[in-house]
Amino acid sequence: MMIRIGVLLLAMIFNVSIFAQSASSVLHDIQKLAVHGTVLYIAAHPDDENTRLLSYLVNEKKYRTGYLSLTRGDGGQNLIGDEQGIEMGLIRTQELIAARKVDGAEQFFTRAYDFGYSKSPEEALRLWGHEEVLSDVVWTIRTFRPDVIICRFPSTGEGGHGHHTASAILAAEAYDAAADPNRFPEHFKHGARVWQAKRLLWNTYSFEGMNTTRDDQFKVDCGGYNALLGWSYGEMSAQSRSKHSSQGFGVPAQRGTSFEYFETLKGTKPVNDLMEGVPTGAEAIVFKKPEQLNQYRRLLHEVVKQFTPLAPYQSVPALQEIENLLKLAEPSPLVQYKIVQLQNILRNVSGIFMEATVREQQIVAGDTAFITFSIINRNGLPMQAASADFTLHPSHHTQVTFKDTTINKTVQESRKIFIPVQAAVSQPYWLHASPNGLFTVSDQALRNLPEKQYPQVLFSFTLYGKPYQWSIPLQYKFTEPTKGEIYQPAYVTAPVHITLEPTQILYAQNSSPKTVQVKLEFNKNFNDTLKVLLHAGKKAFTVGREYLSIPKGQSWLASYPLPVGIDNASSIYATVESKSFASLQNATGSQDLSIKMIRYPHIPDQIYHRRDTVQLLNMDLKISGKRIGYIQGAGDKVADALKIMGYEVDYLQQSEITHDKLNMYDAIVTGVRAYNINDWLFEAYPVLMQYVHGGGVLLVQYNTNNRIAPLKAQIGPYPFTITRNRITNEQSPVHMQPGDHRIFNHPNKISPADFEGWVQERSVYHAGEVDPAYTQWLTMNDPGEKPLPGALIVAHHGSGKFIYTGLSLFRQLPAGVPGAFRLLANLLAR
Repeated sequence: MMIRIGVLLLAMIFNVSIFAQSASSVLHDIQKLAVHGTVLYIAAHPDDENTRLLSYLVNEKKYRTGYLSLTRGDGGQNLIGDEQGIEMGLIRTQELIAARKVDGAEQFFTRAYDFGYSKSPEEALRLWGHEEVLSDVVWTIRTFRPDVIICRFPSTGEGGHGHHTASAILAAEAYDAAADPNRFPEHFKHGARVWQAKRLLWNTYSFEGMNTTRDDQFKVDCGGYNALLGWSYGEMSAQSRSKHSSQGFGVPAQRGTSFEYFETLKGTKPVNDLMEGVPTGAEAIVFKKPEQLNQYRRLLHEVVKQFTPLAPYQSVPALQEIENLLKLAEPSPLVQYKIVQLQNILRNVSGIFMEATVREQQIVAGDTAFITFSIINRNGLPMQAASADFTLHPSHHTQVTFKDTTINKTVQESRKIFIPVQAAVSQPYWLHASPNGLFTVSDQALRNLPEKQYPQVLFSFTLYGKPYQWSIPLQYKFTEPTKGEIYQPAYVTAPVHITLEPTQILYAQNSSPKTVQVKLEFNKNFNDTLKVLLHAGKKAFTVGREYLSIPKGQSWLASYPLPVGIDNASSIYATVESKSFASLQNATGSQDLSIKMIRYPHIPDQIYHRRDTVQLLNMDLKISGKRIGYIQGAGDKVADALKIMGYEVDYLQQSEITHDKLNMYDAIVTGVRAYNINDWLFEAYPVLMQYVHGGGVLLVQYNTNNRIAPLKAQIGPYPFTITRNRITNEQSPVHMQPGDHRIFNHPNKISPADFEGWVQERSVYHAGEVDPAYTQWLTMNDPGEKPLPGALIVAHHGSGKFIYTGLSLFRQLPAGVPGAFRLLANLLAR
């Protein structure tokens, strides 16, 4: 079981790159071999971690250091696109992995789903399941085995966000529970052991007007300069933190002395050193004979002293000798970690190049793929029996052997490989089911990993007669004329992708017949009969039988009327069946997946598979007006919802904000944070106000006013500010004032029922210091708080109206909340 944990966990820790490290980086890693202390940092989200402290711990103190983020940041806002929810989590997971590649720490998660801003730890722990998420934190402590655990936030609420406070509460509970054999004994079946950390600390802080540091707290100067690596920990920290592009967290580098402060929560208080009382030298390894420990110390000293920067590969025999000696020590997770650490250093000092690439990024189940396996023994080391193994299913295995691995010779073997139809498609391991507070992860060993790379190729060979194996991700390699050689992950996918349009259908009794468009994208040549089915709840309707002859890479479209008998269904999805897709495990050849790719230049391409669905929204909706001009912001799907409602929507650019152009529209809507990212909107202010004065409607969705996204000018006809007030409980009561006003009655009658079924939150970034010219139509409050205005303010200006709203329409509309559609129609009505 310990081996199983080692394979899954340590394969993630040492994320293999195809590119060799510099000699200085390799020497730095060799120096780390002699240090055995371990630190775990715990907080709630991507970007909560103290990257300066992590950089210092990893690279100055050379401790093994990890960051446990309770969530993947799924509920965060997105400054670079319109992804929300699990897609936001995929982006932020990769941003964290990129940050760890800079500072050198390791990355862990729990299964907790980030459901958005929370004002209390009680809500967070209730929605996640207190014991379930605590089990995940304990699992990480028992498998990572930190000597010191550090919280980013206190358990007393000063961290603001309920998730922040919950992370501190869980850290304290897990500190004790990890050492208790009666707590979560199911861990032991998977190779974990009880573990007692030496101390639990809170990394106090001073920012955003709050200072929790004190002179009597233990402190460490983390602002030093690492001459071997060529940068300071403040510079390293800034590079790491700036990887969080989706959150707008690019920061300048800080240089010079910079102290971090710590308050002791459990265990003994450090006086002179963070690791007081912890054996961090060679003595941390238990050998059966005293002379072996002395030999271990000597070898660790000599491998550093004798390291040759111009010929790092000369260190291979010495490193192998250390490895052999470690295998004589008493077995333990620490010994296992050190062996894997050594093996990856061996790979880097050897200079051996390995890669496996495909001609096309997607590998299709039931089709063939052309894979090239490459190896180069750049330093001419005594390598023998070199091979590469590729397996996606037990029924099909490919092995290639490399015959001539003499010095610096490129050895390539290319194969056209059949991909079995039973091959699993690529999917983030936590996305095999929709989250319900927690992600569903049945495999215990996966539960805290950032990702599990798939597909992979296993390279094997001997060096100086000693066998080694490394798993290398299969990659798609291509050349971009303006950027050069680019690598992206290869992925396994289904033979056909099924997408449906539109994403939502509005219908009511006696409405006109509705149709759904089924689009099939064929990933392999298809010549066969195919049956198309629409599914609603437990009912399946055969809507088409087609004989198709479609070449690979082409699509086929068909529109079908919604079947009779789906009146009470909330959504539909489509499947297709064909004997061409059949296997022993899938006799009908049923296919039901679509694919979603997320592509940004700062992270690897991210893909996941899902069933594409159409929401069926049975509601009574009326609209007034027809044409909407939409000014895009940071990214949302509100314009799509407007089209589904029946409006004609045009996206407006800066050059189109003219008096004549705007007068074509019944209303103008700005996307979320449009004023934060489009400076030109402030120059457009006079034209927009003239449009409102002449009878138009201008609806401004929420913006922020903070360090990351300051508001630079007035956006409405009368003054107001933007606050950080928000209503996080999506079920909080909403009071309409007064309810008989036209805004709540034309063209739809708005009632309390329209505020039912909302998701994640009610509102964000309310208006504040509101001029008396505005009417504040809604008040609402989270449990235990006073009612807050500012979520919806309206002012008449001339014969038109200006609206600012912090209501989270950008979440409710894609979620298919009927009341959000009806309220939006009323806001846009003249």
